Amino acid sequence: MLKLLFLVGTLALAACGGGGGGAAPATADTTTATTTAAAPSANGFWGGKFNSGEPLNIAIFEGGDTMAFSANLAGTQLQFFTGQARLSGAVVTMSGSFFETGQKKAIITTEFSGTVINKVSIITTPATASNAFSTTASVNTVYDSAPPSVATLAGSYTGIGGTINNPATAATFSIGATGGLIAAFGTCRMTGTLTPHSSGKNYYSLPLSVSGCNIGATVTASANAIFNPVTKTLVIGARTPSLDDGIILSGTKP
Repeated sequence: MLKLLFLVGTLALAACGGGGGGAAPATADTTTATTTAAAPSANGFWGGKFNSGEPLNIAIFEGGDTMAFSANLAGTQLQFFTGQARLSGAVVTMSGSFFETGQKKAIITTEFSGTVINKVSIITTPATASNAFSTTASVNTVYDSAPPSVATLAGSYTGIGGTINNPATAATFSIGATGGLIAAFGTCRMTGTLTPHSSGKNYYSLPLSVSGCNIGATVTASANAIFNPVTKTLVIGARTPSLDDGIILSGTKP
């Protein structure tokens, strides 16, 4: 059974009142959500749990870019979904790719959907029997606030990282005063520069240059990043341009 999972307590957006990319094949249609006051909106950071007790964090960004994370309860394996969300009435459908760190097998194309209830919760339902699960995810207001300046992100982080070809392992990375990122875990090396997203919402975008990681030549992936100023946790998610690998990196600074 496929599950979209995220490391226990890493993002911890619940501390701010709730919980929380990459390019995807479909074009998002969020017009109804953003221009009609009476319509529900799926954009934001969502946090909840599966029926099994494992945590679920979903981020639906402007334009429909979506990423979701979790981990097994032991925190030894990360799982990551990246794709596109489409809203029709109160029903949000998320289509994209799923991977588990260290599995060394193809990214799986999948889809799941949910009902948005007054921008308070999403109840997800499976699109196919192979990824059946259900959960309720509650939204918070952090997404709609202005992002902290990149200077606020500056510092040294320790945490965990992984790709489809690299198991979850200890990671270290640093952010400079102007948003420059240098990261390493296992055989992976990554660099990039974080900039606040042009929408003014509380997340960052960056081109992520990736080398090593058992992917051959250096590639540049489009990534989204979320920073929690309360826990001082930064989470970065990306998918390679060829769609044959995904990257997840999370860490906390003192």
